Amino acid sequence: MLKLSLNNSKQLTTICHALSTELRVQILQAISEKTMSIVDLSDKLNTSLSTIASNVKVLEDAGLIITELSSATRGTKRMCTKNYADIFINLDDRYPHGDKYKEYEINMPVGHFTDCKVSPTCGMIGEKGVIASEDLESSFFDPGRVDAKHIWFRTGYMSYRFPYHLNNLNGAQLENIQFSLEICSEAPNYEMDWPSDITFWMNGTELLTWTSPSDFGDRKGKLKSTLWERVHFSQYGLLVQVQINADGTYLNNNKISDIKISDVPLDGHSIDLKIGIKDDAENKGGLNIYGKGFGDYDQDIRLQINYIIE
Repeated sequence: MLKLSLNNSKQLTTICHALSTELRVQILQAISEKTMSIVDLSDKLNTSLSTIASNVKVLEDAGLIITELSSATRGTKRMCTKNYADIFINLDDRYPHGDKYKEYEINMPVGHFTDCKVSPTCGMIGEKGVIASEDLESSFFDPGRVDAKHIWFRTGYMSYRFPYHLNNLNGAQLENIQFSLEICSEAPNYEMDWPSDITFWMNGTELLTWTSPSDFGDRKGKLKSTLWERVHFSQYGLLVQVQINADGTYLNNNKISDIKISDVPLDGHSIDLKIGIKDDAENKGGLNIYGKGFGDYDQDIRLQINYIIE
């Protein structure tokens, strides 16, 4: 759920503008149940490709949808997925968002991993450039790692530990856990056609494997550091959402498996997110993770937990 109030007027006006035309509402309706390409949307809504593409861009800039490149018969196609199932707007700031539905959000910098196992090509970059040395696993234990904004490796994993507060709240009923981050494959320099099977685990339970289509380096990221311009290397990724609730596990709002929240051990005070390449992966194409200020999306690894207080 996206919650908006008058305190955040810029985001509120951006969202309202994105929803202000019938066509953009129809696009959201069309992708409510499944991911669709811009070509599919053009055919379904009987509207030109250019018009669909420009309106999809408005919805994407507002954060209402996520787009990603996918392999097609000829080249690639851009797929569109709805980002939120609900939007709540509070027009009276005297009364905060409330009722019994609650949420909390934590943003974890990409350098704040608690465990890792990596192999070259690998490295970390911060605001001032490369941290320690490239292609050395030992560099990932350097104290400067906490300043990393961009991490890459070919095989292995990263683990991040988030605080879990619900066990301290009497009567709290967990509804939904969602992670989002910018990520893609990893190749030497970069390769646009470079699939990688990236797996996500939560508290030791395997949730899903997503195949990244590319190690994106064909252009600079939308968010470039003034101290970091590495033109011929990975530049940006795709925003990926992994969500688990009482019905199952979802990738970018598409149900992937029947693994439910009840299947994951949550009896402690932390949630461990592990991201990596399995030893038996068909496509061992590595991964890049981008943090706030780098890539295309201005965010770190985001955890959002929705719950009910009875």
